[in-house]
This record gives sequence, C-alpha cells and structure tokens, in this order.
Amino acid sequence: MCFFDKGCDSGILNFTFCISFSILLFQKEPFSCKCRYNNGTPCSTRYSQDEMLSLRQAHLALERDHLDMVLLGKIAAGIHTSDTTVKSCKKEQKEREHTRMDFRHEGFQMCHDTFMFIHGVFRDKLQNLLKHYRENGVTPRVHGNTKRLPKNTLSFECVKRIVDFIVNYAECHAMLLPGRIPGYKRSDLKLLPSSTTKTDVWRK
Repeated sequence: MCFFDKGCDSGILNFTFCISFSILLFQKEPFSCKCRYNNGTPCSTRYSQDEMLSLRQAHLALERDHLDMVLLGKIAAGIHTSDTTVKSCKKEQKEREHTRMDFRHEGFQMCHDTFMFIHGVFRDKLQNLLKHYRENGVTPRVHGNTKRLPKNTLSFECVKRIVDFIVNYAECHAMLLPGRIPGYKRSDLKLLPSSTTKTDVWRK
C-alpha cells in the first residue's frame, strides 16, 4: 500500500510514485512521535532516520495481501481480549470496556503513530484490520464483491443470442479483408460497413 493508503494499487508506476513521495516528504520533515515509550523519550528516537525510512520502504514494497497478514500477525501478538483488565499494581481487576492493543516491532513497544508510519498505513486501514481480526482472526481479507456478479451481468442465453446475431449479421453484410493486412495475424477478419451505425442495426 502507498503512503496515502487509499487509491493506489500494486502497479509498478504507483508503487514507484509512493516510494518517491514518501522519501521526499520524509526528507522535508522527518517523522517524530510525542510518546514516552523509549525510557521517557519518543519511541521514534530508537531508530535513526535512515532506519525509519528503510523499514517504511520495506513494508511499502509488500503487496496488499502480504502487508495485511504481517499486520494481522502483529495485532494477534499485541491485542488484549481478556474479559478483565490485567494491572499488576491493583489486586482487583475491572471488567474490560475497550480492547487494548500493544504496538510492537522486533520486540520493542511503540506508539501507534510510529507503528503506522513504519508500516506505511493510516488509521483507517489499521482500524479495519483490528475489526477483521476480532471477527475472523488471522485470515486473509476478502473483498466484499469477490465471487459476486455485477448487477448488469447478462445471462448465458442472452450472450449466446447476441453472439449469434453478430455472426449472422457479419455473414450478410461484412466484407473479408483483401489478403493479409499488416498488424493482423488472422486472415479471416471481416470488415463491417462503416455507413451503418449500431443504432441503425438496432432499429432494423
């Protein structure tokens, strides 16, 4: 996924743009969080600027499904799903009201801002993955339209009638191309008359 997390696919052009844009933005204003997870200092200071950019580029280079599985694995390792809180400083634990998530990378705890930055994702994607994990566990996400036919899909019988009509119309009105035409491997191509439009054919 790209720096914007939306509107990019896994194409080479978009991937190159995302990497280049990320590098330029990072050079202009290096990332820094405001947490205190690194012994009272921001957790982003644990890594050098080059290490932060290298981690981000490595995750941006992954395909969408692969990055999803990486994040789901880290979510599974850091999420707290127990019914009660776990606080060592208190004898009595309270009933858990919200799901807690510990963000870690290579064993080091970090804030969600640094976690999202080095993985090249935004809050919406992370929240969607958290929701997916609660409902389905560590399983690949499937797009909602997968295996669904579009509303304007024609039945097999309609497609067959259309093909038969085009073939029959070509037999009556089309003209075979004279000999072999450069750029066309097939020699049995038929040329329909340009004087007749699709509207005229439909009206007839």
